[in-house]
Amino acid sequence: MRRTETDLVDVASLVRPSTVLRAVSRYDLVLGVIPLTWLAAAVGASVTRLPVHLLVAAAGLVCSLVLVDALYVHPPTETRPNHQQERRSPRDEIGDRSRR
Repeated sequence: MRRTETDLVDVASLVRPSTVLRAVSRYDLVLGVIPLTWLAAAVGASVTRLPVHLLVAAAGLVCSLVLVDALYVHPPTETRPNHQQERRSPRDEIGDRSRR
């Protein structure tokens, strides 16, 4: 029987909390915060006497702020082979012109 790359993986290290937390990126957290915010609004509406439209508006505001932060304040960057990051413009132009 031939051995594959998956045979060499240390399975115990895959389930350690430190391994999982290092693998989570900022954008993974953004994708987790958005549905949790809406879930909190739904739970809050059913548990408290606050109006539903108030909680939905608050959840929408929080989600909007999270998206603005993720897309404009801390935009995604690409990593170069030498581990330097470069930012791209909205027209997909690279800001560094030295490679031309």
